[in-house]
Amino acid sequence: VVIEDWSRDGTCGCRADKGASHCAARTELWGALVQLAMEVVTSEADALGRRLLFFKKLGAMLYKQKRGSSCAEAASRPPQVHTDAFPTPMEVSMQTVAVVRSPYKERFGCPRQPTVTEGVLGGEAGAGFLELVPSDQNPEEKLRMALRELSGFEFIWVISYLHMNEGWSASVTPPRGPRRKRGLFATRAPHRPNHIGLSACRLLGVDAAKLQVSVHGLDLLDGTPVLDIKPYVPYCDSFAGARAGWLEEIDEANGRDHLAY
Repeated sequence: VVIEDWSRDGTCGCRADKGASHCAARTELWGALVQLAMEVVTSEADALGRRLLFFKKLGAMLYKQKRGSSCAEAASRPPQVHTDAFPTPMEVSMQTVAVVRSPYKERFGCPRQPTVTEGVLGGEAGAGFLELVPSDQNPEEKLRMALRELSGFEFIWVISYLHMNEGWSASVTPPRGPRRKRGLFATRAPHRPNHIGLSACRLLGVDAAKLQVSVHGLDLLDGTPVLDIKPYVPYCDSFAGARAGWLEEIDEANGRDHLAY
């Protein structure tokens, strides 16, 4: 009876500010309910069987409708403008969240990349750890909580600030290949407008009590400040077969000088 009265009215009876898309969604839902009720009533099951059939079909229908409605609402929602309230800053400041503890005390013998072993101190990728640094903004307990579940990842990204570097040049001569200058942004040279380092290291262990993250393959000097630690996620961080620009020519001519991990 309720369904019939509502159907004759032709609207869902909601507040006007809900909008036409809301009424249309409700109309579609009620129409489906009417069809469902008719299917159950005309079934050959007994009264109990009809009730069970009704609720089983109703649950499946509501689940399907809920999944579809979220996408429809997002598509029909008017565009929002949130960026106007936040002007782009021309300068930013960051905190040191950890300090690198590595065997490398000077640039000579420090790996150019985490997987490079040629000319490296000890002839192999070194191990070390990141020592998290508590502060007023980042108290010990908060840092310990931030380390939860990190141990489940095999690799991590270490984002660092190369504090010993000064100045930068638009063209640099990479250590590999012919002595030819390349555009800075086409290289991994450490002297950059912002001295940011990005290292993919194998995670060896997490000691939350000591606030330490042990890693293998560090390419950073001892005492380097760390700005952030992020998990390496293969499905979005790895692109098999991606082009590597001028580096591909070097690999073909001289062979690889780095580990495949």
